Amino acid sequence: MRKAQADIALLRSALAGLIGADTEDELRKMEAAMRLLPAPEEDKEISINAIRALLETMALNV
Repeated sequence: MRKAQADIALLRSALAGLIGADTEDELRKMEAAMRLLPAPEEDKEISINAIRALLETMALNV
């Protein structure tokens, strides 16, 4: 179990670094901003999915 928690923490850290945010407030603001960007939908979807993954794993208290 500790190995899994360590792996999750490592992945969360890497993903937060790519997204540029890691608190719930920052992530929610980033998601809202991504939805408004004039970018290809596929690119926005990838970033939004990453943000959602970070938000969902916050509850794990890793």
